[in-house]
Amino acid sequence: MTVMNRTDTAAALGIAKTTLDNWVADGAPVMDRQGRKGVETQYETGEVIRWWLAREVEKVAQRGDADAIDAHRSRKLSAEADLRELELARLTGELLHVDDVERAFTQYSVAVRGAAMALPDRAALRLAGETDTGVIRKYLRDELTGALREGYDAYHAAMDLPAAEEVGA
Repeated sequence: MTVMNRTDTAAALGIAKTTLDNWVADGAPVMDRQGRKGVETQYETGEVIRWWLAREVEKVAQRGDADAIDAHRSRKLSAEADLRELELARLTGELLHVDDVERAFTQYSVAVRGAAMALPDRAALRLAGETDTGVIRKYLRDELTGALREGYDAYHAAMDLPAAEEVGA
């Protein structure tokens, strides 16, 4: 235990005497406060250092809490802005809900599959005895294009979009 007067304690801590006085006013420990003229107050230097460290740690913790709160507020504001942008995009049709897309894609798949599965029977009736490969190719191409158009129209109907004829597809 090192006991020192005001002048020596301030010098040992590398601070001004007025800073030490301010610390005492803030609660720094005093070993013996004489309060009489010409008799200096005594400090146990180790206790003053421990008090100072605890105070600095508390300041950092409070600053850290404030920084953390600011960071949380900033993330919250950013998330709220993102949600507003997503809602606006949804309202303007720029953003689609996954359930809507899934339902529309299912309609597309069902329509294309149905048309494709009917193709062999239609082709067999229409192309029986046909030997011209150009005619066969054109027929199959037209049928496949029709199947894809049915899928396109089913998808667009499910998404409440214009059909192929309306957009010139």
